[in-house]
Amino acid sequence: MTFPSAERLSAHSSLLHARSELALRAIPDNTFDAIVTDPPYEVDFARQVNQSWDATGIAFSVDLWAEAMRTVKPGGNLIAFGAPRTHHRLVTAVEDAGWEVRDGIVAWVKSYGFPKRLELQELLAKRGRPDLAETFAGAQNIMKPAYEPILVARKPLDGDLVDNIIKHGVGGLGIDACRVPTDDDRSRPPGKAVAGDVVNMSRGSAPSLSHPGGRWPTNMLLIHGADCIEGVLCEDGCPAAELETQKRGSARYFPQFHYSGRATGRERPMVDGVRHHTVKPVSVMEWLVKLACPIPGMKILDLFAGTGATAEAAERVGLGHETFLIEQGAEHIELTRERFRTLIPA
Repeated sequence: MTFPSAERLSAHSSLLHARSELALRAIPDNTFDAIVTDPPYEVDFARQVNQSWDATGIAFSVDLWAEAMRTVKPGGNLIAFGAPRTHHRLVTAVEDAGWEVRDGIVAWVKSYGFPKRLELQELLAKRGRPDLAETFAGAQNIMKPAYEPILVARKPLDGDLVDNIIKHGVGGLGIDACRVPTDDDRSRPPGKAVAGDVVNMSRGSAPSLSHPGGRWPTNMLLIHGADCIEGVLCEDGCPAAELETQKRGSARYFPQFHYSGRATGRERPMVDGVRHHTVKPVSVMEWLVKLACPIPGMKILDLFAGTGATAEAAERVGLGHETFLIEQGAEHIELTRERFRTLIPA
């Protein structure tokens, strides 16, 4: 999969230094099987480091998502990250462009967010209002951010799902590849309702057997904190530990990744002292690639490539997927090259 001016990073990954809204126009219809991308959150986060890439509004452009959909085959999946405060605008833009929202939001729950709080009591006292300062003691302006929403959408089908797969070779999610491993025996005898079900539905005459791959993946992803020690001790606020505290045994139902909430040092390439500030862990990206791209050799588009975590994840999944990256920032291009110089083979 090559395009004019695209740079080959590996046998399976290409990188184009360009603005996505312009580069997409040169890509033929129905080129890609899926999009897995991490758009700007449009919260002006980059302003803190004297950059402007996170405040352009491009992630909310209906025209951009319509053009991106044109390059994807019918039935192709879209995976796109967002911020809790602005994700509704991303979802609206994607829907208005013609995509079908499927599982809606996958919640990536984590433990290392920090609230950018305002000490209201202190600020009111400084403004000469000790009366209000006392009244607002303990009040803040924001809660601790503990999850990031991930949109799961699909380009409309050409006919029904089976017809679409036959015609375009695309459709469905990689459920088995994303199952939650377990040793529990989950088989059930025929015709017996599950204890505790909200809706008491009878099953057919055939027994229900445990799937060897484990539990069906959920649309909530728990991730341990950076200081958790597997099987020994979890840090304060760890999502998996909090769920286990509230209802013992519940955490086993959810996918859990590496015991580091942040991207590791190797996953955060640095060139001349410069790093990208919003790099996603490759383990999370691997899970999403497996979800969106269940068939070997699929063609993946990442139109907001950052430092190339999607491409590394696709390489590590080991199914021969081809990834085409588009990235506007020159400094991020160098970081992507550095990532691939140190890429650990799958």
